Amino acid sequence: MPRPVLLSMWPAVINPKPQRFTTISTWKGRATFAWQGVESGEKSDNWLQVIDLPAASGQAMEIALRIDSKDALGDRAIFEDRDWIITDPSLLRSFEDYRDYIGQSHAEFSVAHNRYVEFNTGWFSDRSALYLASGKPVLVQSTGIEDHLPTGKGLLTFSTTDEALAGIEAINADYEGHCQTARAIAKQYFDSYRVLTEILEQIAD
Repeated sequence: MPRPVLLSMWPAVINPKPQRFTTISTWKGRATFAWQGVESGEKSDNWLQVIDLPAASGQAMEIALRIDSKDALGDRAIFEDRDWIITDPSLLRSFEDYRDYIGQSHAEFSVAHNRYVEFNTGWFSDRSALYLASGKPVLVQSTGIEDHLPTGKGLLTFSTTDEALAGIEAINADYEGHCQTARAIAKQYFDSYRVLTEILEQIAD
C-alpha cells in the first residue's frame, strides 16, 4: 500500500529555472546479508555506480547525505571530487525545513539500497512520494516499481548510467510537463484520502 500524503501540506512548487537535482540519503552502514546466493550489498555500492553523473550530464546534483563521522572526510571527498554538492541532512530540523528543501529542488535523483534492487522488491521511497506531491519530477533507480506505479513521465527509473543520463535529459527537455505529471501521480496514488479509504475498506472486508 502506498504511503499516504496529505496533499494540502505538500503543495506543488513548480519553478522552471534551472536548479539542482537533489535527494536526502544515507551512504552506508546497514548490515549486509546473502539470500539464495545473492548479496544484499550497501547503498554506497549504487551511489558509486553513478558517481560520475554530474560531470557526464552537466546537471548540478546535490545530496543531503548522512555519512558516519569516522568516514566523513574521505567519503565526502569521493563525491565532491566528482562535482557533487554535499549538504548536511541534520540542517533539516523541522517539517518546514524538509518541505522547503524539496520545494526548492529542480527534481529528485536517487539510487536505492542495493537489497531493494537485487531482490526486485518494488520498493518506493516515502521521500520520493513527497517530491512527486511537490510537483517535482523523480528519477530513481529501478526496484521493480514499474509494476506498481506509472513511469516514463513525472516518475522515471533507471538501471544503468546511460538510462540515468537519458532520464535527466528527458526531464529537462519538458520540465513543466514532467512537473505536472509528477503532481498528478501523487494525487492518483498517494493522496491520503484515497489511500486511507482503501485501507479502511480492506479492514472492513
